[in-house]
Amino acid sequence: MDMEESLMQKMEDFSFTATEIDVIFDREEPEIDGVIEGSHYLIGKLISRRTIDGGALCCTFWAIWVTQKVDEVLDIGDHYFRIKFTTAQIMTTILNRSPWTFKGDLFALAPFVAEKGLEEYDFDSMAIWIRIFNLPLGSMTKTMGLTLGNGIGTTIAVDMRVVGGTMARSFEFEWLLI
Repeated sequence: MDMEESLMQKMEDFSFTATEIDVIFDREEPEIDGVIEGSHYLIGKLISRRTIDGGALCCTFWAIWVTQKVDEVLDIGDHYFRIKFTTAQIMTTILNRSPWTFKGDLFALAPFVAEKGLEEYDFDSMAIWIRIFNLPLGSMTKTMGLTLGNGIGTTIAVDMRVVGGTMARSFEFEWLLI
């Protein structure tokens, strides 16, 4: 048996005892390297097939969200990031303004849950706004917005607001990406 096979065999036999499992999962106050659930953390994932510079993403969002509002933007690997905010209100505001983009790729955010592994976070669906320009004026209706939106995903809302007494030159609707 070579070293690789030996290591694989040891990994297959590896398991936690009941006591170790209790220590890991039955804590009164979940804490991971100083990260406490209930603190103001989000998990972010850059939805991209490209290789990214995690440091550049961290610096970019640190600057966008202003350093007084963000305590930490940490690259935790494989396009995932952990972000700590100074207050729950600021964290909620940033989350509600999602999704964000970085170099044209979506940067999705989700509330931090101490018991979840990275692969357990669900970034498969998110609400985003779509703007369609240059539609014929007769097509700028709520019905057309619903038709176009439902052709892409599940439409949540169609914005038909009149701005300053005139109809906008673009057509906006929010849809759920599935």
